[in-house]
Amino acid sequence: MNQTQTQTLKSLQDQQRRLDQQKQEAAAVLAELDRNTQVLNDAKGEVQKKLGEAQRLLNQLSAVDRAAIQRDTDGAGGAASRSSSRIDPSTLPPASGYAAIAVKTALDQQGDPYKWGATGPDTFDCSGLMVYAYAKAGVSLPRTSQDQGNVGTNVGTDWRNALPGDLVVYHSDRHHVGMYIGNGLVVHAPRAGDVVKTMKADAIQISTIRRV
Repeated sequence: MNQTQTQTLKSLQDQQRRLDQQKQEAAAVLAELDRNTQVLNDAKGEVQKKLGEAQRLLNQLSAVDRAAIQRDTDGAGGAASRSSSRIDPSTLPPASGYAAIAVKTALDQQGDPYKWGATGPDTFDCSGLMVYAYAKAGVSLPRTSQDQGNVGTNVGTDWRNALPGDLVVYHSDRHHVGMYIGNGLVVHAPRAGDVVKTMKADAIQISTIRRV
């Protein structure tokens, strides 16, 4: 093999090595893309699962409950409308004893954001608001709305029999609760994306009313 042939062979070998290296680098890039695609697919699957669960829960609501939620949503507006809809405690019938402290405390939280699992002082879920308000009055309540539906005295399901401070528990599975404040209203923490505010006591199907 003469010198020219040797140089040609060496050049070909160098090109082959570069091609092999480029193939390895391309394979690594493809593998990384595959991993990223899998992560995206997993995330998409999780989102779809949560959306499906939310739709399933929505489908379980009665037409009356869905209409009530829609009315509540339509009336929420922005921060300005929420602020203007705050209830002035001086316009409400007086509560007595520790219920008066609980009512005042709950009303003081109007405008605070909803957060699932929160019990204050700046964010609340529905039962967490009740726990926080009554704790200020020195009364310990169970943590969940289901358990709160068994405390104290059963007042029935007619809000006209309620007194300020009574717990109004909603839905057949008791997954929501508000506090009666008088004048046919409750104060409650509705859901994610909303704030503590008032609504008509019978806007949602009442499961039970409890006097603490």
